[in-house]
Amino acid sequence: MAIKCPIDDALLVDYLDDSLSLQARTDLDEHISRCPHCQARITAQRQWLALVEQSGLADTGSRMLDPSTLLRLQEQVKREIAAEPQTVNPPVRGGWRRPVFWLQAAGVAAAVVLLVFTFPLLLETWQRSRGAVPASRIESLDELAITGATTEAMYAAVGGESDDRLSVNDWEVYKGSLVDIPAMSCFFLKSETEEITVATTMTSGDLPTYDSGALDEEKPVTEALNKASDMTVANYFASSSRQLNQQGQELLSVLRDAHSLRIVARTEQRDQAAIIAAFSGETGERNASILRESMRACQTPVKIEIISQDELPLRLEQLDPGLYSRVFCEKPEEGMDWILIMIGA
Repeated sequence: MAIKCPIDDALLVDYLDDSLSLQARTDLDEHISRCPHCQARITAQRQWLALVEQSGLADTGSRMLDPSTLLRLQEQVKREIAAEPQTVNPPVRGGWRRPVFWLQAAGVAAAVVLLVFTFPLLLETWQRSRGAVPASRIESLDELAITGATTEAMYAAVGGESDDRLSVNDWEVYKGSLVDIPAMSCFFLKSETEEITVATTMTSGDLPTYDSGALDEEKPVTEALNKASDMTVANYFASSSRQLNQQGQELLSVLRDAHSLRIVARTEQRDQAAIIAAFSGETGERNASILRESMRACQTPVKIEIISQDELPLRLEQLDPGLYSRVFCEKPEEGMDWILIMIGA
C-alpha cells in the first residue's frame, strides 16, 4: 500500500481558510513546496471549493431556513404521504410471487423540495465542523508509524522524485543521559568551582541537585531501550554524577508531569537538541509559562512553543524529513498538547 504524507487533511483545510498562525503557515508553505502529495491535495481541494462557489450553493443568508420552517415542511410531507390512497395488489395464486415496489409521487416531490432547502444548512454545518480535530487519524499516519518509512520512500510512493539529501538524517532520536549532549550542558553545573560558588550563595535546601536513586525507582533502565517510547524522565536524567543547576531543576520538575517524552539531537555534534513532551488539559500552557520564565537566565538559546496534535507532524518534518516516523514508532495519544523545547536554536 502506498505511503502518504503524514500531514493531516484538517491542517490543509485550515491553510486554505487562512486560519493558521503565521509560523504554522510559513512551515506548511515550506513543506508543500517539496511535497508532491500535499500539492495534489491542495489543488483538489481548491477545485472542489470552486465548484461549490459556481453551483450557487454557498453559505448565504437568503438561502437559509429557520428551524420552524423545516418542521412545517416535514409535517407537510407526512400529511401528503398519509393522504395518498394506498392500493393493495391482489394475491397471486400459486407459484412465485414478484414483490411490488411503488413510490408516492407527492411524497417524493416533497422530499426533493425539502432536500433542496436544507442543503445550504447542511453545507454550513459541515463548513463549521471541518476545521475541528478529526476523531481518528488518517490511515497514512498509522502506515507511516508502523513501517517507519523515510520521507524519500514516501515521495517515491506518491510519484515524486527522490532527493539525495533526504536520505541523510540530520536529527536522531536520543536514548541516553542528557549530560552527554553538549547542547544540554546549560542545565548542569559546569565544574566543581561553580558548585562551590552556588553552595555558598544558596541555602542547603535550595542547592540544585536531584536524587538519581528516586529517579531509578520510577522505571529502571533494564531493557527495551531501542524504542523511544520506552524512555522516561528517569532514563534521561539517570547515570550522571553532575548536579543540575536551577534551570535544570525547573526542567526536571516539569518533565515529571509529562504523559509522553521524546528527545532528539543533531546527529553529528549534538550542538542542538529538542525535547518533545505531551501534556493534557491546561497543564501544557502552564508548564510552558514556567519554562519560559525559568529559561530567561539561560545563556544557551532556548525556544519554547506549544504545538497542537495536528501540527506536530509538520513541525518535526520541518526539522528533518522523516523525523516524525522515527520519533513516533506508534501512533501518539490523542487529545494532548505538545511542548517543543529547542535548545541551542
